[in-house]
Amino acid sequence: MEKHLYITDLDGTLLRSNATLSDYSRDTINKLIKEGMNFTFATARSIESSKPITKELEISLPVITANGAFLTDFKTHRHIHVSEIEKCVKKRALEIIHSGGCEPFISSHNNGSDNLYFSNINCEGMNIFYRDRVENKDRRLKKTEDLYGRLFEQVVTFNVINEFDKIERLAGNLEAELGDSLEIHYSEDMYLRGWCWLTAQSKYATKENGIRLLKEFSSLSDSKVVAFGDNVNDIKMIKSADIGVAVANALKEVKLSAKVVIGENDIDSVANYLLGIQNGN
Repeated sequence: MEKHLYITDLDGTLLRSNATLSDYSRDTINKLIKEGMNFTFATARSIESSKPITKELEISLPVITANGAFLTDFKTHRHIHVSEIEKCVKKRALEIIHSGGCEPFISSHNNGSDNLYFSNINCEGMNIFYRDRVENKDRRLKKTEDLYGRLFEQVVTFNVINEFDKIERLAGNLEAELGDSLEIHYSEDMYLRGWCWLTAQSKYATKENGIRLLKEFSSLSDSKVVAFGDNVNDIKMIKSADIGVAVANALKEVKLSAKVVIGENDIDSVANYLLGIQNGN
């Protein structure tokens, strides 16, 4: 019997537009997992920020976090694999970010702990994100006077929040000099309208690479992949899947990359699609 592996993005896909998981989606997916469905998620979020939203899902497989930088045990939060930015690239990336008049949040891993460093908050978009992390008691959040002094750690992501024009220029500068070493994405933040969010990560830190590692680790190498997404960081995952599925609220380029387009994220479309597959529809 042919095996399948079902992997969904969280924000804008499985989650509703208010960043919550409906009771219906939770119950439906848990029922399907109990019946033997191989289900997990691949998200730009850290395990720290995704767990409060997904903690009631009975996932036994590892999850893909930080856009593929981490393959993480869902129950213990232990990272099975870390895709860090190359040492020779980290310092130059930070210099380019600063030369563009921006300040980053730096996600890293060191001695078994995840960290989220910042030095200066130079725009309201950064401030909103900072306050959200404080309110959520994010243990990773740490202020440092010297970001360069933290680059010895396993740096996995430079996160930059700023106005669109500034982020677009920064993305171009990073791509021009470090495009062979970095995976760079930017788009308007769906929760901070008016502010743009850029991520710069190792070229190996992608959701589709995370799926490859997950299949190897979980003895699912022969499984057909069904992947769900909505945003630019989902495009490669959707294209590489055996069946790529976009939600109706996805960006146009995501829908063009998908084999199937389902309903919007606010009406439990991922859960309903999975239920239909299990019921043979």
